Amino acid sequence: MRRVLIVAIVALYSMALLCAFMPELLGGWTTYYMYFIAAILLVHVAELGLFFKYVKKYPGSLVLSIFLTIIFGFLHWLPYKNKG
Repeated sequence: MRRVLIVAIVALYSMALLCAFMPELLGGWTTYYMYFIAAILLVHVAELGLFFKYVKKYPGSLVLSIFLTIIFGFLHWLPYKNKG
């Protein structure tokens, strides 16, 4: 299930990149879609502050963990919370 959600997030971000370079793709909905993606990213940044103790548990670099949290949110840090 986690992988399905990650693929869905990547698809949303890919669509946002396409909309950024080809705004006619979604027509009048492009602006709303970009606001939606911006809101998702802002929520993930807030998650970073709230759950930083789990973000730090990532075995790789802290910078990579922060980046992954901003992109994927709880899909990245939740497994480290469950590990103890």
